[in-house]
Amino acid sequence: MAQWQQEHEAKRRIEALVFEHRCELEDDGLDPDEIDRRCVEFRSQLNTTAAAPPAVVDEVSQPLPRLLEQLLSPDDRAAVERAAVVCRRRYPRLNGEGDVTGSVAHAITYLHRDGYFGRDHGPLLKKITDAMARDWRGPPLTVRCVEHHVYTEGGGLILEDHRDIGSSLSLSVLLSDEYAGGAFTTTSEAGVVLTHAPRVGDGVLFASETVHNVSTIESGERRALVIELWTGPATTHDRSR
Repeated sequence: MAQWQQEHEAKRRIEALVFEHRCELEDDGLDPDEIDRRCVEFRSQLNTTAAAPPAVVDEVSQPLPRLLEQLLSPDDRAAVERAAVVCRRRYPRLNGEGDVTGSVAHAITYLHRDGYFGRDHGPLLKKITDAMARDWRGPPLTVRCVEHHVYTEGGGLILEDHRDIGSSLSLSVLLSDEYAGGAFTTTSEAGVVLTHAPRVGDGVLFASETVHNVSTIESGERRALVIELWTGPATTHDRSR
C-alpha cells in the first residue's frame, strides 16, 4: 500500500473512533459544546498514538484467528455472569446501550466500567489477557473493554466491514450454547469467510482489524464475553475513555 494510502486509512480509522466516541457522549446527555471539546481532545490523543510504529503479532506458529480451547472454566464463566449482574445493577445506562452495535435484541454490558472487572476479578482478567497477548510483539497492551454480550431472538451483529477499529487484539468467548443461529464468522482481507464453532468456554482470538460478525439468532440466547486490547490508555467508562 502506498504511503498516502496508509495515511488516508489511518485518518479514516481515527475519524471512525471519534464518531463512535461522539455517539457515546451523546448517550451520556452531555452538552454539545462539551462533546465537541472532548472529541477534539480524543482526536488529538489518537493522532499521537497513531504516530507510533505499527505493532504486530507473531503468527508464525499459530496464525490468527486462533481458537483458545477451554480458556474459561465453569467457575470462570460463573464469575463473568455474576459480574454482568453486578454491572447491570450498578451501571443501568450501559445495559444494552452505549455501543453503536447494540440493540433491543443485543444487550451489551461494560464490565470494565470504573475498573470494576480488573479490581474485583483481577486474576481472571490477567489469565485471559495473558493468553491473548502470548505472542504479541508490539508495544505494551492495555484493556480497552470487557463486555458481556447477550443476543436474543432476532439479534445479531451483521454489519458490512465491521471491525474493532483502533484495537489490536480481540477475543470472543462463548458462554452459552442453547441457541440456534448466531454463527460467529471472520473474513480475511482476501474475502475468505471462516465460520467458527467454539464450545462453551472456548475463545476465538483475532486481530481487531479483522472483519467479524454474528449471524441472526433464530431462537434461544447467545451469551459471550468480549475483550479488546489496544495500545492506548486503559479505559474505565466505555470503549473510548
